[in-house]
Amino acid sequence: MAACAHAGASTGATSTTSEVTTPTTDAVTTTTIDEPGPDDEVITPVVAEVVAEPYAVAGADGFQHVTYELLVTNPASSALTMTAIDALDAADPTAVLHSFSGDELAAALLPIGGVPGPAIAPAGFTRVLLDLSFPTVEDVPAAIEHRISFTLDPAVPGLDLPVVTGRTTISTAEAVELAPPLRGAGWLAAGGCCWLPAYHRLAVLPVNGEFHVPERYAIDFVQIGDNDKVLDGPIEDLSSYPYFGDDILAVADGVVVRTQDGLAEQVPGAFAPGATASSAGGNYVVVDIGDGNFAFFAHLQPGSLTVAVGDHVTTGQVLGKLGNTGNSDGPHLHFHVMDGPLPLASNGRPFTFTSFDSPGTVTNVEDVIGGAVVEIDPALAGGHTDELPLAFQVVDFAD
Repeated sequence: MAACAHAGASTGATSTTSEVTTPTTDAVTTTTIDEPGPDDEVITPVVAEVVAEPYAVAGADGFQHVTYELLVTNPASSALTMTAIDALDAADPTAVLHSFSGDELAAALLPIGGVPGPAIAPAGFTRVLLDLSFPTVEDVPAAIEHRISFTLDPAVPGLDLPVVTGRTTISTAEAVELAPPLRGAGWLAAGGCCWLPAYHRLAVLPVNGEFHVPERYAIDFVQIGDNDKVLDGPIEDLSSYPYFGDDILAVADGVVVRTQDGLAEQVPGAFAPGATASSAGGNYVVVDIGDGNFAFFAHLQPGSLTVAVGDHVTTGQVLGKLGNTGNSDGPHLHFHVMDGPLPLASNGRPFTFTSFDSPGTVTNVEDVIGGAVVEIDPALAGGHTDELPLAFQVVDFAD
């Protein structure tokens, strides 16, 4: 079963032969252990766990993406440096789905408060942002685990063997199919899924006593105008963004379960200081769209919300206006789907749009946000049905 990245014994690999003395009623005998078995207990200097169960979702590249996050802990007294992470089919640990090493491993690592890189200090931990892709949904395994190879400094004989850890099932739930949240062409899907990890993937957040990944599939939509730019005027003026004030649309029938309004617009060009967990989303709407899925629309204009908690909404109904409130450095719609009504204390769920067209993928995103003319590569160009737009793809929705 092939997978690509866009990306001891039972707890490790093989072990050196060791002598174990075992007392008996008659005498002391010696048992030789050549390799730990699945029921043996082996001390390991690395432990990994998946933050939230991953899903498979059809990306706009035609692949099924399994995107997820590992928390990797070093409980040893030596500094640990990861050299490779092999994603394995849990049903057949000899089947390596993909091996992350070198620059690819470096791109996946996100230390918390530490120095970027593959090293984990004693009693420290790091985040690893992974993505596997499969040709079809039938190729997606039921569960995966991870073989982590590493070095220790100072070295500890017997503890330097690869460790298999971080087992997780892959959800069989299908991505929710949605109508577009906006009208018109030229919407740049900034910060989207899947590989290389874009900035939304960095939001592995400790909220309410647990780690959550609410923005695993989140997209920031900004619109490219007729001048092939996202702004037409000074970067700090809201009026320079022609799409500022565009209608935000319900993506499915549902019930409004949470709103926030009254936060002022921010000055574009920089993030305002003092953002808190409660203000990060700015003015927003959360809609329960059924089957445990909640749609989140953030950074709306103050006073523009047309719905209140308890309102039933229908697909395409206007919920408010695109703004620049909360933790935002420019007008955009932040959109994602989650497994609960709280924007941060939830985990992201995958979604697809019923249909959209695309001219391709923007290659100079950082310059574009600063006002440069967009450069579009034809990668991912064409019509798309029931797929998730990928990072920095340009999306054309129907009017």
